[in-house]
Amino acid sequence: MKVSSDVLLGKIFMHLSIFTKLFMNNIKNNLNSIIYKLHFAYKAFIKPKKDWSLPCKCDVMLYDASGQDILIPLFDNHRISIHYTRFERVNVFLLLKSLLDINFWKGKLFQAYTDSFIKHTCPKLIVTFIDTSFEFCTISDRWPTIKTCFVQNGYRCFHWDFFLALSNVPSTKLFVDYMFVFSNSVGDEYKKYIGGKTLPLGSMINNLVPIEQTSSINNDQVISFVSQYFDPNQTIGTDKPVTGRQYMEAEKRIFPVLSAWAQKNNYKLNVLCRNEVAHEEIQFYKQLVPSASLNFLNRISIDTHYKNIDSSRIVVFVDSTLGYESLARGNRTAAFSVRGNLLAVRGRDFGWPSILRSTGPYWTSIDSNSDYLRILDYLHSVSDDDWQTELSKYNKKYLEYNPSNTLFSDYINFVMTN
Repeated sequence: MKVSSDVLLGKIFMHLSIFTKLFMNNIKNNLNSIIYKLHFAYKAFIKPKKDWSLPCKCDVMLYDASGQDILIPLFDNHRISIHYTRFERVNVFLLLKSLLDINFWKGKLFQAYTDSFIKHTCPKLIVTFIDTSFEFCTISDRWPTIKTCFVQNGYRCFHWDFFLALSNVPSTKLFVDYMFVFSNSVGDEYKKYIGGKTLPLGSMINNLVPIEQTSSINNDQVISFVSQYFDPNQTIGTDKPVTGRQYMEAEKRIFPVLSAWAQKNNYKLNVLCRNEVAHEEIQFYKQLVPSASLNFLNRISIDTHYKNIDSSRIVVFVDSTLGYESLARGNRTAAFSVRGNLLAVRGRDFGWPSILRSTGPYWTSIDSNSDYLRILDYLHSVSDDDWQTELSKYNKKYLEYNPSNTLFSDYINFVMTN
């Protein structure tokens, strides 16, 4: 059968087009790989401080330096090495040794460096204060004889957080021996994606800071609002992204109602600032209630805001970790957890992932001025005994309280002696 020259040329051009597209995609992929490796080389070789001596053998390896001030005292009888996962410091010899790992040349550069660190230090336990690290959750798959443990460091939601990311990846190789979590309900959420044992510890930092036993004479007329100020020009989240201005819509609705109620009931209104340098944060709240008298309290040290909430008659929050910690400490606390409802994002309702109704004695997940006022009036008038009775019905659903972290210490001692 005779094929016309036009048809033949058309087929040639079609195949050339496909070949060109595949060739360009290959170049693009190789270029991305080269850029990634160059970026890794800059982070690992050029930017960080260098350690030129090999790390010592250890009993416990801290994966990431975050929370080291909290964790290290709990291992005072054990040898500890810190693996700086953000490359604040890098061990030159172990980094060079990781070049011999096949995973390095497969593009898993950081994994190769981590394995080099583990192989040299020979820890019995690897622990981290970062409960949102995929890389950490893969260590047990490669090192099954070494126990792993993470400590939840903040309240978790679904969108804009780790659980959405977990739901989008295969979890067959994600495993952590011991997951110290805020509550059984969040532990059940972790277990949907990560193998291992969950233990309801509560907030490790909250457990370490003693509850201030303040006199009612000192705190009767103080109400404190926990600020979660976010730069209005920044974007939050890659899934359902919102600007900081949209994120702060909850505060814009709540704070004027709170300020008016405080003034009517002769309360001094404190704002517990999120940022150490809080000029824009302060201006944000002043603009919401220009005529109000506000007191702004900065976080000076790790225990500053714990002391502030303990010395308040009432604490008010949207969905911050500190607000849940206030409840765990037994303080009269109002949860106006309406951000999820306003922005249509999952996991911001009060107590998530516990299943609670939308409104309760001291919480609401629905933006309603009448609910805000009802809850504030309740917390103002309820007796101490009735408050503790009401609180005990729900508290363990969202945050346990384990003074001095005895649960953690007991399990660690078990792991280290077996």
